[in-house]
Amino acid sequence: MKKLLLSAIITSTMAVMAAPALAATTTTVNGGSVNFEGSVVNAACGVDSSSSNQTVRLGQFRVAEFAAKGDETGRIPFSIKLNNCDTTVSTNAAITFNGTASSGDANAFALQGADAAENIALKITDSTSAIVAPNQASTTQKLIDGENQLNYNASLISTEDAVKAGSANVTTNFMVTYS
Repeated sequence: MKKLLLSAIITSTMAVMAAPALAATTTTVNGGSVNFEGSVVNAACGVDSSSSNQTVRLGQFRVAEFAAKGDETGRIPFSIKLNNCDTTVSTNAAITFNGTASSGDANAFALQGADAAENIALKITDSTSAIVAPNQASTTQKLIDGENQLNYNASLISTEDAVKAGSANVTTNFMVTYS
């Protein structure tokens, strides 16, 4: 009986001593950061977050598609969405895309980057096919209460007869003007 009791005490003591070794450990590591961006505006609408930092994928085009000055790729649609619009504040909106005009076509945006294609520019048009020149407001569009979608198109256009391959990237900031 004494051996059984002593064996039970030793087993219990070993289990208590082993318990901390079996407990889960917690490790904390740096997982990154989260940036929160926004603003409060005194305007007729707010710009939808999906429109704030969007990427329009133009695709790849062969140099041979630009045989003469003015040759243009197919137009790629994109839009600027406006939320919570109040037409008692403003009834129209226009978008201005800021950027550098192409030296070969003042109505188009110069491509950016050291490896940019040569004699090619980015052209933006609105939903009526009117050109939206760099730093110039687009045609105004009538607003309705609630959500609005202002539609545009982007394309690449040759500014000379001979073009050279390269990247076709442009970053432009836009502003909304209400009237």
